[in-house]
Amino acid sequence: MLMRSLLFGVLLTIVLAVSGCATLTRQDFKSVTPPISVAWQKTPDLRAPTWASVILTTFGGIVTAPIGAIVEGQSTKELKEKIVIPDIGFEVASRYMSIWREKGTAPEMVLLQFPIENDHKFPGASIDFKFKHYFIGADGGLLAHCKITMKDNSGRTIHGSWKMFVSQEGKRLSRDKFMDDNGKLLVEEIKVASQYLANEFVKEILSELSK
Repeated sequence: MLMRSLLFGVLLTIVLAVSGCATLTRQDFKSVTPPISVAWQKTPDLRAPTWASVILTTFGGIVTAPIGAIVEGQSTKELKEKIVIPDIGFEVASRYMSIWREKGTAPEMVLLQFPIENDHKFPGASIDFKFKHYFIGADGGLLAHCKITMKDNSGRTIHGSWKMFVSQEGKRLSRDKFMDDNGKLLVEEIKVASQYLANEFVKEILSELSK
């Protein structure tokens, strides 16, 4: 348990260290002319580190760290081969639109049908989602760290923030249980994470626009 808490603390510290935000103002929002394109950047593979890969990578040296990366790569490959994993980027983008429409007066938004590359250029205003950290912890918990970026019609960034989902301690499962039944429980947890992240992003933007 101590080792689990220590390793998770290291990972959490790394995640929070890269977090940042840009607050949206009403004046900035008025510069947006709908429709707003809603998209998600190509989602990275859902990583599946093991205790061995985490220890070798985190506490190993020049020789052992690459071995840890190889062990994790093999575990991630096995996960992809056994489970059809939903695109969490699409899930967050589509749920974000639905929740905003339910909770507030939403501008006209159009959901793109395919993931975009990092250098994608929009013809007008846009909202896009990008995942930085996305993995099943060695203890079975899911961690998803997502960024939202809103740009006005000129391409100027007017809003950006990071949100993170971490499986509750009581819901963390062994790797085997997550992979049972074609990954049924893992797929459910990804959808829970998507709903949570989308809801947090909407809560934030509605709060900023109400000031």
